[in-house]
Amino acid sequence: MDALLNLSAFELLTYFCLFGLLVAFLYHYIYPLLLNAYFKSDSFTAIKNTVQQHVAECNDLNDHIEDLKYSYSDVASTNYGEADLTDSSRYNMNRPKWAGAMKDSRTYRCSSSVAKSADDQPFKYFCKYFNVSPNKDSLDKFEQALNNFAAAEQGKYLLANERDAILFEIRNSIPSFLQRHHQDRINEELGLKRVSLAKLYFPVYTFQYVSAGGNSRFSTSIEFNITKLEEFIVYLADLVSFRDSVAGQRALMTTKLREEIKTRDGYTCQACGLSTKDEPNLLLEIDHIIPLSKGGVTSKDNLQTLCWKCNRSKGSKILNHSAPERTSLKQALPVPETPPPLPTMNDQRSSESKVLNSPSKLDMTRPKAKPQPSSGASKLDMTRPKAKPQPSSGTSKFDMTKAETNASRSAKEDLRYSSYSRKGLIEQLYEIQEYTKDEAKTAVDSLDIDWVEQAVKSAKDDLRYSSYSRKGLIEQLYEIQEYTKDEAKTAVDSLDID
Repeated sequence: MDALLNLSAFELLTYFCLFGLLVAFLYHYIYPLLLNAYFKSDSFTAIKNTVQQHVAECNDLNDHIEDLKYSYSDVASTNYGEADLTDSSRYNMNRPKWAGAMKDSRTYRCSSSVAKSADDQPFKYFCKYFNVSPNKDSLDKFEQALNNFAAAEQGKYLLANERDAILFEIRNSIPSFLQRHHQDRINEELGLKRVSLAKLYFPVYTFQYVSAGGNSRFSTSIEFNITKLEEFIVYLADLVSFRDSVAGQRALMTTKLREEIKTRDGYTCQACGLSTKDEPNLLLEIDHIIPLSKGGVTSKDNLQTLCWKCNRSKGSKILNHSAPERTSLKQALPVPETPPPLPTMNDQRSSESKVLNSPSKLDMTRPKAKPQPSSGASKLDMTRPKAKPQPSSGTSKFDMTKAETNASRSAKEDLRYSSYSRKGLIEQLYEIQEYTKDEAKTAVDSLDIDWVEQAVKSAKDDLRYSSYSRKGLIEQLYEIQEYTKDEAKTAVDSLDID
């Protein structure tokens, strides 16, 4: 100690520098060599061999979960091509919102009224602008996406538990110092792949509005997480069942239904017999016995529990498992070669016409009335004359067909949430709800709608989000929202705008 006190400041600084260099040398060169020597030692190799099979199974499950995360049907807006925008304004205007506008396949650049309406009715506008047809194929794809996402969400936590169980098994064989400071290196040397618990794989679709002047921007986004997917499938199934009575018979596979099937099957794979009692971190999935692509439906009788390996190997095949080891469990259903189709409305009408046209006792007990001469004026004819056929172009409520009446109701419902021009409302019925062009026109024209009043509402909505000149607001109503020129001018002039 006295020797240190007798040293000069320069000598002390020199000793400290030498000591620091020694520590750095040991840390950066000697210490890594010691680590490498340990992980290449026979003792660690023996540890690695004891858990090699468990690590391989854990990594297989990890790969399966990653496949599930990105197996949804990728939906995109229409590709209109790419271009580079150059602002060469002589006044050097500042348009800050143009630079931040998103350009990708899941972003739809739209008017302010569309972005606002998408916030009110997100599923309806998602189907329209991202080209999702409300049919059985779309329903099957989104049901599969929901099943995959649900399995991935459950599987990634089971995977983390499985990884922790492997590390717990070898905890006493590896120095605690290395476990505290080099756990990632231990995982890497054992061959364990990284487990990602992030939820960034849920697709997000965006309706984005950017004003013409570049000074205003807002957007409506829809994230298709598990809850949103369940809601969308219910919405889609309602549309499908409205058009297709067969699809209307399906029961939707919700999270609650999946748990009911697992409970019914005793949390046991109906193919191999493996259960969560045998393997606590076993990932179980719900499978259609008769696949949807081959006429199956999402109902309890057509659903079974499979482990992820058996479900992956089954694919779209139809299997009939006997499962002798699980006699107490519900056996898989026998599979008909061709599932019997449910009767459609046309089949029912044809069967009714056959009954009415075929001779039977009913026909004999209630004979047909004799035709009346056209020139005679009977009492029945005078008290209840036949109604004259109305022209198809009439707008009276009683002249409309059932489809036109339904289209009229749909139009009224749409007008409750947003404002439309005549042309825009017809396109809404025709493109989104798939009425025919004639049905849509008849339905819209049958309504007593003040289109100038609708244009006023649209103009007010546009002014809430951006500023316009008189000419710019008229062009917005005329070119984007498809009001007539006179309706746009009258609406804008009726507003008290400074």
